Amino acid sequence: MRYLFLLLPFTLFGSWADEQLTQMSRDQKIGQLFIIPALEVTPELKHLIMHYHIGGIIPKATNLPDQTNLISTVQTLAAIPLFICQDAENGLGMRLKDIKPFPKNEELATHPNLYQIGQQIGEECRQAGIHLNLAPVVDINNNPDNPIIGARSFGEDPHLVAACALEIMKGMQDSGILTCGKHFPGHGDVTIDSHHELPLIPYTFEHLEQIELIPFIALIEAGVDAIMSAHILFPALDKYPATLSHTILTEFLRQRLNFQGILITDALNMKALTNHYSYEEVALLAFRAGNDFLLYGDHFKPNVKQILQEQIPRAIQVLKEQLTDEELDERVLRILKIKEKLDLF
Repeated sequence: MRYLFLLLPFTLFGSWADEQLTQMSRDQKIGQLFIIPALEVTPELKHLIMHYHIGGIIPKATNLPDQTNLISTVQTLAAIPLFICQDAENGLGMRLKDIKPFPKNEELATHPNLYQIGQQIGEECRQAGIHLNLAPVVDINNNPDNPIIGARSFGEDPHLVAACALEIMKGMQDSGILTCGKHFPGHGDVTIDSHHELPLIPYTFEHLEQIELIPFIALIEAGVDAIMSAHILFPALDKYPATLSHTILTEFLRQRLNFQGILITDALNMKALTNHYSYEEVALLAFRAGNDFLLYGDHFKPNVKQILQEQIPRAIQVLKEQLTDEELDERVLRILKIKEKLDLF
């Protein structure tokens, strides 16, 4: 009987995620909500992982050897395995200097075998220790003055964007990589870069249904693993930007579109939000809106240091003060189940 116990612990007592949740402290649960930038293994990064129980990182190394060393090192620091995500829209070469990038989506839209491209991108990510690629981009390139999307989009036709994104997504998934549609509910028709200020889209919900939402709905129906929210204001829908909007993310995306996967924010340190809300307000509103992972990211050392030393501790503190155990458990269990799906334990 002793050997049966060793072989079948989760069958007898429930899944790893369920068991893990019952053993976690409140501080550990709150930490699991955060994905933080990691340029190198600094004292600040170590402290957040070991004492604040951070759930994941988005590596910001400049070459593959440094990145793989970074990931393997930080995993040894974490009591609960870290979730690793990366922006690799056109492969790891988008972020790493020693890897050749694939063409951007605008050019890939005419490629005869996007599924194979997705497989190759996914294989790159898998070998580099990445669990979730923050791709495909499904924003519609329907505004020539857009300063941030442009060639990252598959094009102006929402049905073409949906078809291309589906093939890329399936290829990545079949290579063992989780996928993320972004930026919900659509970042294409803006003239402001949300890294610097909050864009506003003056359209009705019906307009979004006819254009921007088409590829998101296609990805949801095909089983996309995650969706990233956009720091964009839609006054016809809510007074809060989409990332901070319960109406957009929970009432519409979760309940009406029946999205069951992981919701992840775009970087919460972007000025589209921090120009208008405190660090505490950003974190609390993003959680209450329905996001599972609260992501922070930057490529510059002083900015990353400020995020790790100031923004993350302040965000964690307000969640510790404001969230109920019921709110936490629902969100953290979804995160743990993803880690269990990936066999990280």
